[in-house]
Amino acid sequence: MGAWWWHVRKRLCPREPPHRPLAAPRPQRDLECGTLYHARLDRHARLSGRVSRQRLCTTPRNQRMTLAATLDVPSEAPADLLEAAIRLPHAPTESAPAPFPIIAVIAPVGIGLALFAIIGSPFLLMFIVFGPVIAIAHLIDRRYGERRRLRRATAAFDRELAEAEHEIGGAHARMRRRRRAQRPLARDLVAGHRRIEPGIVVGTTTVPSGLRLEGGGVHPQLDIARAAAGRLDDACFSINAKRLAVHGSRIVTTGVVRALLVQLTADDLSGEVALIGDGAEAVAAELRTLGVHFGQHLEPDALAVITGADAPEFPNATVDAVLIVAEDGFGELRTAEHGALRLRLDSLGAGELRDWASKIGDAQRTRRRAAERIPSECELADLFGGEARPHTLSAAFAVGADGPCELDLVADGPHAVLGGTTGSGKSELLIAWATALAERYTSDECAMLGLDFKGGATFDALAPLPHCVGVVTDLDDGEAHRVLAGLRAEMRRREQQLRDLGVREIADTNGVMPRLVVFVDEFQALVQEHPELNEVFADLGARGRSLGIHLVLCTQRPTGVFRESLLANCAIRLSLRVEQASDSRTILGEVDAAELPVSARGRLLLRVGGGDLATAQVARARPDDIAVLAAREQERRRRQRLGSPESPWRPPLPTNWCGDEATWAIGDLPEAQQQPRLEVPTAGAHLWIIGTHGSGKSAALAALARAAQGMQVVTLGPGIEQAWDALDALVAKPDASRVLVLIDDLDGLETRFDDEHRSVFLERLGRLARIGGERGVTLAMTVRRPSGGLQRIAALCAQTLRLAASSRQEWVLQGGEAADFIPNLPPGRGRLARMLVQVAAPAQAPVSQPLLATAHEVPFIVPPVGLLVVTRRGSTTRAALGTGGVALDAVPSAADLRTGTKELVGRAPIIVGDFEQWHGAFGVLPRLADQLPVLLIGATTGDWRTLFRGDPMPPALDDPWSRGWLRHPDGQVDRVRLEDGAPEGLIRSGWALPSLG
Repeated sequence: MGAWWWHVRKRLCPREPPHRPLAAPRPQRDLECGTLYHARLDRHARLSGRVSRQRLCTTPRNQRMTLAATLDVPSEAPADLLEAAIRLPHAPTESAPAPFPIIAVIAPVGIGLALFAIIGSPFLLMFIVFGPVIAIAHLIDRRYGERRRLRRATAAFDRELAEAEHEIGGAHARMRRRRRAQRPLARDLVAGHRRIEPGIVVGTTTVPSGLRLEGGGVHPQLDIARAAAGRLDDACFSINAKRLAVHGSRIVTTGVVRALLVQLTADDLSGEVALIGDGAEAVAAELRTLGVHFGQHLEPDALAVITGADAPEFPNATVDAVLIVAEDGFGELRTAEHGALRLRLDSLGAGELRDWASKIGDAQRTRRRAAERIPSECELADLFGGEARPHTLSAAFAVGADGPCELDLVADGPHAVLGGTTGSGKSELLIAWATALAERYTSDECAMLGLDFKGGATFDALAPLPHCVGVVTDLDDGEAHRVLAGLRAEMRRREQQLRDLGVREIADTNGVMPRLVVFVDEFQALVQEHPELNEVFADLGARGRSLGIHLVLCTQRPTGVFRESLLANCAIRLSLRVEQASDSRTILGEVDAAELPVSARGRLLLRVGGGDLATAQVARARPDDIAVLAAREQERRRRQRLGSPESPWRPPLPTNWCGDEATWAIGDLPEAQQQPRLEVPTAGAHLWIIGTHGSGKSAALAALARAAQGMQVVTLGPGIEQAWDALDALVAKPDASRVLVLIDDLDGLETRFDDEHRSVFLERLGRLARIGGERGVTLAMTVRRPSGGLQRIAALCAQTLRLAASSRQEWVLQGGEAADFIPNLPPGRGRLARMLVQVAAPAQAPVSQPLLATAHEVPFIVPPVGLLVVTRRGSTTRAALGTGGVALDAVPSAADLRTGTKELVGRAPIIVGDFEQWHGAFGVLPRLADQLPVLLIGATTGDWRTLFRGDPMPPALDDPWSRGWLRHPDGQVDRVRLEDGAPEGLIRSGWALPSLG
């Protein structure tokens, strides 16, 4: 039973699922280069109406090529987004076989035997047989059911795979047609199709398709479908080449040479192609009979087809590509880029070439006649006299074969790009174009702005024209940002003006706004040194037509300079001679500009929109012509009493600006197209000026003093005595008359105070700053590097002027924005907030005005009531006061005052003592100070606090050894001038502001 059971299990439960063998591909019929085809339906499928599984096949083995050897694009081609993704069906899967029901078979047998043993009925033996039979029957039924499900899933998979393969074939056909439309074969070019992608098509081969697939799974047929979908057979293959060598028998190479001739001349029918070697004799004979001129020698950079023994077998400096032609129409392409590549070569018949050769002959004759009519040089004055039509901006500045060439920036533009190497005549072209516009349009209709990013003098010749509203010839980093801000501001201004007029574009304004032409020389230097400006010009390119702003962008190397978004809006393409063929192709789409002779200065190739390429000679604008036009326009504006044309551009701030009596600085706001002149700030709007040594801080205060018309100008410092007294008077100022307070080098001034006077001085200065608006006071303070205490004063200032800093880090530490830092600022140049300003340089230094009524000094006389002297120079002071027989008393003790031992009242005592003596007589000095004046010599604020605890802080002293304090009994304190520790003069201050009269 065991052997029988394992035999049944092996037959019903195989270990590996059975796979249907793949059918071999049918022989290929009409395939040129491995095209996709569908296998025919087998006879059973046709009779039953069911679609059998299709097969995908490539070329026969003798023509089959590896995919890597047939590519003109990377092996992982980008996805073709024009084709929708194709979904592959999921492969059918066979479920795992169910295990044999051993328990279901054994259980009835065991139960039946047990019952038979108990009951002894033979009928129970039937129960023992029925159990295994039913279990085995159920297992067989499940196996057959699973096979039926798998057959149905396989049939559905075959149908869906056939549909997917049909979709793949349709997608390949569409992709093949699109590729051929972009890269047409020679017969397509003869039929009138135009080449879209650059390069010449040499034949067809297999390339990656980029077709997207979704779904599927792991299955051999799905792998075949994916491989076939990833290949695009019979696809046109192009290369970038100018000179090609062809090898093969004359019979097969003749058709290939014809096709290559058509490809090489497709972009320019009038261009010359050299046909060299035996294999090209037949084609050369055909061309000679049709009157077509062709070269027979290999010239530098010339188009050529080389055949026969002269043709190299591998690419070198002479040829760009080599074609090895086989008898069956296939061949091998050898290039430095692709290596060896097998493909089906393009070929052309004699009749087809005859039609194309007639076009070449006509084009060559037309070009020769046009070249004969184009002058080698011409004068711009001979082209003057054109009519200025409304809503146009046309100019004639070049002469072509049919006469003057008219270019209209409105109708043909709105923008233009110009390429030309050094010495080709770019500057002459720009000057001629601008002069031609000035001759035809008034400055109310056309304005011009010249930007030269290499600091040249190209546009200096245009400066006399009233049409020229700005010339920028030197762009450092700061000036480049001014260009960016100014152009954006001009766009905003024009947009706002259009909104105010209720129109959408400048053509509807009836001449209210002039059109602006922006000539840019050396555009390549612009985008390399200042990439952020590229966004502005791209924006101008997109919105310039409606705003009336037209760009003329000039560069030596156009390749890789212009963004696609900008180049798409430049319909006028002009090119003088360029060095590289790629530069010519970038501008014109053809390489002709690279073939212009060096001697032909001013020879111009131009293309407007998608029109034909034209040749012209740039006219020369003489300085006398520009002078005549400038005088004519200036006279017109004078007769019509018109002012200067409104300029969208403001010149850079001057380094030496004199200003006027009402302004102290000039600002620069290119983003608002303004350069405001700054007046003295209003009361309470204090000004904080910070800068390094030599940055122009003192000059800023002098400019403020000169501009303070109708205001009292007062200066605090440089002496601390004058600053202290003046600040006291200003804080106590009773009215709101306007006062401008100037404090130069505040951080240096505050360090000259002792600690206690400094604290009180800064507290009073802060109080004055807070109440300045009420008292009519405006503070202007300069510092080099503010300390912690001065930072609180700076916070009370409404404006901060930052002059030159030693480094960017120093600038940022002073509170400036890192982006605003400009190294090597000239004196007086800085930023007020973020606005760049230049402080006026006064013609002469302003006359200093006293802040207070002039302090006066009188000789020091001992008061008649007596005098108390506290000194650190006891002997010197006693000698000076004891002259003339004056009796000096010693410092009395507290006991003497209580007992009356020493009587002082009524006899004008002079008591002299040092600090230790007065400290020793505790309580004596405060008691006597209420009756007698006290003279302090060499005292500090600490000594004052010790001696007179309840008194306010005494006035500050420039030098405690040359100045002293005289305290009166009423608490008033005067300064005393000292000579060698002896009092010589009493200094009294006015303590009041002088009147403005």
